[in-house]
Amino acid sequence: MSAYLILDTQIITIDKLPFKIGRALENHLVIQDPTISRFHAEIQYKDGRYYLFDNQSTGGSWVNDQPAGKVVLQSGDSIILSGIVLVFVEQESRKLSDRSLKSTDPLDDPTTDNDPTILRVKPDWRPDD
Repeated sequence: MSAYLILDTQIITIDKLPFKIGRALENHLVIQDPTISRFHAEIQYKDGRYYLFDNQSTGGSWVNDQPAGKVVLQSGDSIILSGIVLVFVEQESRKLSDRSLKSTDPLDDPTTDNDPTILRVKPDWRPDD
């Protein structure tokens, strides 16, 4: 099984477990927003299921609009971390022979690195400013 988080048009592969999310650079997914805690939440994999754990964050974590302390994740779930919305996606691995030679699916990108994914959330722009 492969798992991903989607934020706007970005696809973030959950390639290390536990997958840590927060503002600090030590996390696997770094969200540079002042409402996100330094170590906000993490995704763990146990007994064939993915779980979201809130690390007692200041802004809180929700899954499908329900407060989350420890929640089993299912593909398509909406995760909200201090107002930042991500979508959890889980898909079964496909055999290499099932893939077309010309892949246009961003989930098929085999490129991985050891650097954290850093997202900079833009503040709301208002024309009155």
